[in-house]
Amino acid sequence: MTNTLTHDIPRAIWGPYFDGLSRMYQGWRVTVEVLSSDMGDQPVAEGARLYAITLEPRGDEPPAVLIQTGDDLEGVHDHYADAPIAVREVNTQPGYEADVQIESLGGVTTLLRIQRRAELPPARTPSRLPTARAASLPVAGAVLGLAFAGLAVWLVMQLLRPTERRAM
Repeated sequence: MTNTLTHDIPRAIWGPYFDGLSRMYQGWRVTVEVLSSDMGDQPVAEGARLYAITLEPRGDEPPAVLIQTGDDLEGVHDHYADAPIAVREVNTQPGYEADVQIESLGGVTTLLRIQRRAELPPARTPSRLPTARAASLPVAGAVLGLAFAGLAVWLVMQLLRPTERRAM
């Protein structure tokens, strides 16, 4: 059984809290779901890259939480959690996953599941020759060089040797 802690985020620090989430988790995989009694559970984004989460002031009206997914190449998609009344965070696996719940007026709840993207294995540069084979190259080169030198000496001797004519 996993021991998870839910933290209520005080309203006074929502702005800095969302700015910190954006910096910490930008580029991570995020799933955004909206829950309401009228519409049920509606997925908004699944496995998208988190671009930013910010608290957007709206003058005399209650603020909104702007959740942006995507990136500069794919395009950025906006989702608003209007008139939030409560923000909670659950650290299910610190450093790998965090869940954020934004409860809004009217009974609408936005859930964010932020997960670390699967990392690719480190790039491997193929070597031109295996290590054992590369180590034997100087020896092979020396042997080959001696063979060619021996062949060259034999050819010179053949050329300098007087030719014999045989009588038929």
